[in-house]
Amino acid sequence: MSYEITELIPKWAHALQAREEDSRRSPPHDIRQTEEPDKRTFWLVGGVLAVLLLWSYWPTIAALVGRWRAVPDYSHGFLVPPLALGFLWLRRGTFPRVAGGLGWAALAAFGAATAMRAVSARYVLPALDGWSIPVCLAGICLLYGGERLLRWCLPSLGFLLFMVPLPHRVEWALSVPLRQLATTFSCWFLQFLGQPAVEEGTAIICEEQTLNVAQECSGLRMLVGIMALAFAYTIVSRRPWWQKALLLASAAPVAIAANVLRITLTALLFRHVSAETSDVFSHDAAGWFTNCAAAVLFAAVLWCIGRMFVETETVSQRELLR
Repeated sequence: MSYEITELIPKWAHALQAREEDSRRSPPHDIRQTEEPDKRTFWLVGGVLAVLLLWSYWPTIAALVGRWRAVPDYSHGFLVPPLALGFLWLRRGTFPRVAGGLGWAALAAFGAATAMRAVSARYVLPALDGWSIPVCLAGICLLYGGERLLRWCLPSLGFLLFMVPLPHRVEWALSVPLRQLATTFSCWFLQFLGQPAVEEGTAIICEEQTLNVAQECSGLRMLVGIMALAFAYTIVSRRPWWQKALLLASAAPVAIAANVLRITLTALLFRHVSAETSDVFSHDAAGWFTNCAAAVLFAAVLWCIGRMFVETETVSQRELLR
């Protein structure tokens, strides 16, 4: 009898251990029921935040859309929000698990966005109001997923800054040196083509004809669009960081070169065809011509950087073989 009891004790112990392991693998029914309301509350709060965000920023969004329609150089703003969402979709494979985030950091981001909107309303700075949208979205990322979710969304949040037009004071301050550069380089290019061109301030004198380089011809607004294009390419591409830095640094020279081509062609039409033809080109077709020229120059920069990368890799391989 004692032998049978001593033989059954290990079996009972093994059965109890198996029950404990099963209970750990499958939680009780009441625990699984308590998880569902948390998920529902999680998404309910997220929906309420989205509605409040849209309601709060609706006047700002309407003002941005109106500026995109009125100023052709800022028409790229229509593409910025869809592209920002597309960047998130392309990176969906590295999406971190959404969980409770940093409450104090989220409150700090919301407070910063509120302060930016207050300063914008007090001193009439609409650009600051638009720039507060990514800051507020960063607070939502911190609230829901903490630092990991913010880092995952940071490229798209930074890209949203390009949808906001530059302040008028910044445009005026930067347009003066850009106009001077465009006038100087355009005059040099016309002289290279054998045209009698003399620079006088921000005007190009071709014998008895004078072509004024206006503020709209500074190329500043086009520079913002080209920088947005370069930034978008750095997000999508898998190039090394130094190549991405070169692409961003080449945005300003590409914009200046494209603007110089536009002014030079306008001056040639003004001199050899008629003033009416040059006016039609500068007001109607110059935008399309400049954007196409900038795209071609940007593609040439990409090709040159790619060739530099291949040659550097070949040289390093040769050194290793030696």
